Amino acid sequence: MAEDLLQPKNKKTMEEVGEKYFDEITSRSIFQHSSIRFDGFTMHDLISDLAKFVSGDFCFRLVEDDNSFDMVTKTSHFSYMRHRCNDFENFEALHEAKYLRTFLPLQLTEFWSERFQMSDKVLHDLLPTLQCLRVLNLSRYDIKESPNSIGNLKHLKHLNLSWTSIQKLPDTVCSLCNLQTLLLSHCEALVHLPANLGRLTNLRHLDIGDMRGTHLKKMPPHMGKLKDLQMSSDFVLDQRTARNDILELKELKHLHGTLRISGIQNIVNAVDAFEAKMWEKKSLTHLVLKFGSYTEDSHKDREVLNNLQSHTNLKELTIDSYRGTRFPGPEFYGNDTTVINPFRSLQILEFKNMRRWQEWSYVGDNRERGAFPSLSRLYPEDCPKLIGILPLDCFPMLQSLTVLNDNIKGITMSQGSKCPELSKLRMCVVGSQ
Repeated sequence: MAEDLLQPKNKKTMEEVGEKYFDEITSRSIFQHSSIRFDGFTMHDLISDLAKFVSGDFCFRLVEDDNSFDMVTKTSHFSYMRHRCNDFENFEALHEAKYLRTFLPLQLTEFWSERFQMSDKVLHDLLPTLQCLRVLNLSRYDIKESPNSIGNLKHLKHLNLSWTSIQKLPDTVCSLCNLQTLLLSHCEALVHLPANLGRLTNLRHLDIGDMRGTHLKKMPPHMGKLKDLQMSSDFVLDQRTARNDILELKELKHLHGTLRISGIQNIVNAVDAFEAKMWEKKSLTHLVLKFGSYTEDSHKDREVLNNLQSHTNLKELTIDSYRGTRFPGPEFYGNDTTVINPFRSLQILEFKNMRRWQEWSYVGDNRERGAFPSLSRLYPEDCPKLIGILPLDCFPMLQSLTVLNDNIKGITMSQGSKCPELSKLRMCVVGSQ
């Protein structure tokens, strides 16, 4: 994508076009699934040799004892093994690579918290001189700050600072007008983004979280200007600006994949949650709704949750730290007068740390296949006050029920429940009995 090889076609985004190309390449065994990394791919030695021959002098891969840097002036794409090449001397010849487009460190295996050292001369003296760079990957380096001069890389489209120690992004990042991808996942020291991030109107992918969410305190203003944003892993609602944040989220209509919204308790007026128009985000497949600090207004939280109704394409929903004593009523599931079932595609449903939740009102008993016709996995976790009946009639495709932290005491199954997939039901109980 950073090389402009992917163009929208037949109403498909460049990402969708790229996925189609990749699937076709994989189907022809040019790429093969890696036996080392579950999400990785490898290339057969013969195919790799052919690719190296075809790419000629335009691609250069540096190894530790390589002395063949004489062709560097023609190099467009540069890669190296991260754990072998860390000294400035390894990269000094790149000063001559005036047309370099790609700076890519590689690594066969990755450990959870592994960091590498990068010479300050490379970061502050060399990289800013590579004016034609389109792809810059500095992930897993122990970098605490990025130089202001990074803003001079006007052609940069892909910037990866994931798994670094970076504490702050320079404001000059916001002058990278061609930037399409900004990766900041697992940057635990990063708590703020530049205030003018909304200027990056070509940005399509923003990854700022990890498995537990983001460490950001709030989102920059004017995020709604990023009209082409396809992926934003996290969106934080600040206590002071929650209403404006919601209005900005409303404008991000093309979000794909997973979205975590945190700070939902900061929404003062439940009507504001409706303004996010989550039901219009039809390409989201996983939605995480995370409440935070304790709230006295259980009714307001219930209305907020109700107004964050998602599109029917959603496949996974996680509700974290909701403090209401009751769950939203029929309107949350789609009432009996409508043919639309808002959770007809939902396959995974998680409830976490909902310590005041006492009642779950099921809807859809008298509609065909219930309110959750596709649900296969249900995870109620740390909901100690939940009581009542768990009628499997509402989950005709349920295969796995995982109950954690003693809340099994508050859940039973109705005697008349009939579930076609009951033979595949797996129960796991953790905690004292």
